[in-house]
Amino acid sequence: MPIKTGMRLSWRICVAICLLLAASAGRASAVFINFEVIPGGEPYDGLSISNQFLPTDGVRFSLVQGGSPVLVQAGDPTGPIAFIYQTDHLANTVAPGTDVGSFFLTDDGLLGPPHDLLMTFSQPFAQVGGDILDVDRLDAWTIDGFNSLGDVLDQQILTPASPGAGDGAAAPFLLSTGSNDIAAVALNYTGGGADPGFAWDNFTLLRTPAAPLPPTVLTGGAMLVFLWFRFIIRWAAARR
Repeated sequence: MPIKTGMRLSWRICVAICLLLAASAGRASAVFINFEVIPGGEPYDGLSISNQFLPTDGVRFSLVQGGSPVLVQAGDPTGPIAFIYQTDHLANTVAPGTDVGSFFLTDDGLLGPPHDLLMTFSQPFAQVGGDILDVDRLDAWTIDGFNSLGDVLDQQILTPASPGAGDGAAAPFLLSTGSNDIAAVALNYTGGGADPGFAWDNFTLLRTPAAPLPPTVLTGGAMLVFLWFRFIIRWAAARR
């Protein structure tokens, strides 16, 4: 390759690297888990969910009372039971217009005393949201977000009067602190039902970027990279 051609390409590479450095500053990251795709495997009725999302998304699922939650296939009454849709008295049937896909999560899949869900994160998030299905009758849920010390940072309570709640429907919740300090989230059943039915789905987690550097610092950093590459290019050209 002629020296001038190589230098032109190297200048372009240098400029591209500087632009990438600027573009990557201040970028947020988001995680969406709806159990339609399972890292390293396939979803199926009764699958125990614990560490599958830890390597890819930094999220671990467990039950507060011990054990792991299980997947339930929507509309399939032959396996684990999440809830009974009272309109037609069929298990695991969601209300019309409820967007939960083919799979959602429940505790042990047995109708009986409820187990609470615990989500822990390898790195904290600023926002954590999701859906709780079949919040009706005497049901109530208290959703707590904790920091790494176990302090409650944000809390939301869902009842049958909450938006989206109802028989076989999905009621959304959202915890938000404005900074990346939510290290764990607990979904606690606090209602009066003896054997409530329920499911969890559509978890959305957001990690905000670090505070952006002042423009003068970003410009100065990009200029240092630029000058360094220019020095390397000229030094290499002088040795040819």
